Amino acid sequence: MSNFKFKPAIGLFENILSGFPRLQFFMHINAIITIFKKKIYSTCNVIDFIHNTCAVMDFIHNTCAVMDFIHNTCAVMDFIHNTCAVMDFIHNTCAVRFYSQHLCCHGLYSQHLYCHGLYSQHQYFRLI
Repeated sequence: MSNFKFKPAIGLFENILSGFPRLQFFMHINAIITIFKKKIYSTCNVIDFIHNTCAVMDFIHNTCAVMDFIHNTCAVMDFIHNTCAVMDFIHNTCAVRFYSQHLCCHGLYSQHLYCHGLYSQHQYFRLI
């Protein structure tokens, strides 16, 4: 964390995570958090072993994946195409919502994923 090169990436990732109600406080609790900065893929991983969740940010492809290992679900945010895909591996289903409608995931997915229809395209596209 003392490496100056990591600070811009970490700051951007924290801003993106601020849109996730359940994830925004991960940086402030006593969870074990690991941040990786890879040169080739430019990814940043935040792992919360207490809540058994993992968020992966790809700065090259402008995507963010939130994996919930407890409920076996995965949410993928595509900031370029302004879409959100939710995959439920237990029930083998997939839902896609568009940010232009100010909706992302809702219904049963919102109980287990960090996607509550609070995302507008202005909130994310200003970060790119």
